[in-house]
Amino acid sequence: MSSYCLHYHYIKMSFIKKYPVVLHLLAMLGISLGILMIVFIVIKIYARQGKEYELPDVVGTNIADLRADNPLGLDVVILDSIFRPGVEGGQILTQDPKGGTAVKRGRKLYITITAYTAEASVLPHRTAPHIPELRFLLRPP
Repeated sequence: MSSYCLHYHYIKMSFIKKYPVVLHLLAMLGISLGILMIVFIVIKIYARQGKEYELPDVVGTNIADLRADNPLGLDVVILDSIFRPGVEGGQILTQDPKGGTAVKRGRKLYITITAYTAEASVLPHRTAPHIPELRFLLRPP
């Protein structure tokens, strides 16, 4: 080896021996950058970035048709059912997110459908009330 290389190597080693904290800081920086790179790579794979599809508009279709033909593997969640006379039950009235939105496979699709039957109302069983009770019930507030 030349004397210059030996001199440079001696200076480098003496600097590290004199200031070992610098070596430790450089090691921590290198390890931190390595961990950060690994985390970003794992997040990109896990979050499936870039793999988005256009959500079709399903308002007006039947829930059975949506469940039979669901190419995006959407998780359909029925939020509410509303009875509408003259409308077939199971028709989708609203959807969230709206049609045309970019979504990933397996996303939850929240919908409101028409009810198949009207909601049954329970009326209290009453016999004919007496006249004083009627006057009490019908009095102005």
